Amino acid sequence: MATSFSITGSSSLKTDYYLRKYYGNDRNLRSSSAGRSGEKERNLSIADAKALRAAIKDLKKEVDHEDEDSLVEVSAFLNTYNNLMDATGDVDDKDVKAVKSKLNKLFDKYKEELKDMGITRKKSGELDVDKETFQKTTIEELSNLFSKEARFSKSFTALSKKMEQAATDYRTRANQIEKMMSQNNKASTSQSDSTVVDVSI
Repeated sequence: MATSFSITGSSSLKTDYYLRKYYGNDRNLRSSSAGRSGEKERNLSIADAKALRAAIKDLKKEVDHEDEDSLVEVSAFLNTYNNLMDATGDVDDKDVKAVKSKLNKLFDKYKEELKDMGITRKKSGELDVDKETFQKTTIEELSNLFSKEARFSKSFTALSKKMEQAATDYRTRANQIEKMMSQNNKASTSQSDSTVVDVSI
């Protein structure tokens, strides 16, 4: 289960609002309580990748303004990122793994700036947040990472596009393999039924 959080109890509804916005038609996959449990990882991966791309795009537009919801938007972005890391945790796909590796390197590169905001990365790749430190984050600190011109947001945007493509390709391949296995099983069952010999007298 992905690590999730909201800044305060009162902001949880706002965080959920942005998660619904980012996930769009896949909003039921935004959290375990909403419907992630039991869903195939290939479907979660593509839904999370699309939502993450929408999140960083939206965040870059809003963070330059002194919007009181900026921190809430960042928390929704971080929840979406954690969903993706959780969904792809056991995915054995070279393209998905390659993008995850680049994302990890990006977060390592900016770990001090993120740490100043209370954001740290766990071994699993998921992000952890110290709420007290996070709540003290200034608009300037947010802009340094998430504004349109910030190097972090530019690099993250490029990687989010690559992850969406990698997740899409992974789901396509997984669906094809599943279809082939199903057809082979049906053929095997049909052949087995046709070779039954009636030895009754």
